[in-house]
Amino acid sequence: MRRDIETQPDLIVFWADVQRSPGHAFYDKLQKLLSDAGSDRFVEDSCKAY
Repeated sequence: MRRDIETQPDLIVFWADVQRSPGHAFYDKLQKLLSDAGSDRFVEDSCKAY
């Protein structure tokens, strides 16, 4: 039994080509709230000793 031999294309997906969802409104608002409150600086200063 003979098969026609064809090369299969590479099955590679690049991260930049993957479609992304717009996110969730709750997390967008939470991120803004935490950012406006300076939470990053607070956490960094709190954890600096460790």
